[in-house]
Amino acid sequence: MGNTRSAMRLAGGLVGGVLMVVVSGCGTGSDGAVDDQNVGSYSGSDEEDVDSDQQDIGSDEEDVDSDQQDIGSDEQCDTSTPYAEGDFSFTYNLDSSLPGEWVDEFTTIMGNLSEWAPVPACVHDVPGISSPMNIYAWNGAVENPFPERPDMRGASISGDGSETWMVLEISEDEFTYDALHRYSVIVHEYWHVYQLGLTRDNDAPIWLWEGGAKVAEEFYSQQEYGQSEFDNGLFPIMASGLSQPADFEEYVDGDLDINYNTSAFMVLALAKELQEAQGLSEARAFEMILKDFQAAKLTEPDWKVAFAEIFSMSPEEFYATLDQYPTVASNEDWFEGDVLDVPSLMPSKDLTFTEVLSASAS
Repeated sequence: MGNTRSAMRLAGGLVGGVLMVVVSGCGTGSDGAVDDQNVGSYSGSDEEDVDSDQQDIGSDEEDVDSDQQDIGSDEQCDTSTPYAEGDFSFTYNLDSSLPGEWVDEFTTIMGNLSEWAPVPACVHDVPGISSPMNIYAWNGAVENPFPERPDMRGASISGDGSETWMVLEISEDEFTYDALHRYSVIVHEYWHVYQLGLTRDNDAPIWLWEGGAKVAEEFYSQQEYGQSEFDNGLFPIMASGLSQPADFEEYVDGDLDINYNTSAFMVLALAKELQEAQGLSEARAFEMILKDFQAAKLTEPDWKVAFAEIFSMSPEEFYATLDQYPTVASNEDWFEGDVLDVPSLMPSKDLTFTEVLSASAS
């Protein structure tokens, strides 16, 4: 299940049933950001929905010492120059209710991601985000064991106006049935921190933000575990959800975007358009979606302008292409309704996450 990276530096111990670990493994990336209290919350089948109208993270920023460089310009977020705020890191708060196997794999996943996709330096510019960021994780079979954060639940990047943290409540059923989601959700939430670092808090549109994180976690699973939800065509993708694709520019009802499958479908459809219309390789098409577009919003905050500049088509032109995909009745007993049947959109089985992340360097 992957190897723990030597770049990880661990320190800590067991305190009141909680493993406290301080980690410095995330280097400075290439280009940073949060505004909802639960940014990028992941809604799995056994997790509760997170309210969309939660408290905004505060906007007051601390003064930077005079001997540090200013952090206002885009150039100073590039990996080619030293960054005064330093590398971004995490503190692991892992409850003893979690199986040792999960703890080991969590550490491996965080090590892999911090090597393959270091959190970009501009994350330091985002009000309410500081390093190290706390990660709180526990087995959902027990009550939230962190009294300092009594309202935490599910999985999300959350904040209270002055601090931001990651929440990983892993459903007991996922351990019982060896559900791959118990690991892939770690990737999903880490990817939101990475996105924040690319954009300085610009999550528009939601279908590319959440769909991008969903696709990232499935690419990781495909590479590291040899299986992913791509294998079942991201079932179910609700057919009714695409009657108005522009609706997915904002968060929609969970029934329309189950596990963000519909948003992920739109990401896959965009990758297909880029390959066919521009002759891009599969890996490069996904890299443009996961990295280039998000980074473009750093200098062009109007996401529709950035979309057109990066993809050479308007969002409306892209939405018009979605009519081509067939709708069929669900053949699964546990789900009723019409769904999209799009096996042709699923990424190649041998395409790896690391190939996607480094496509432009190849």
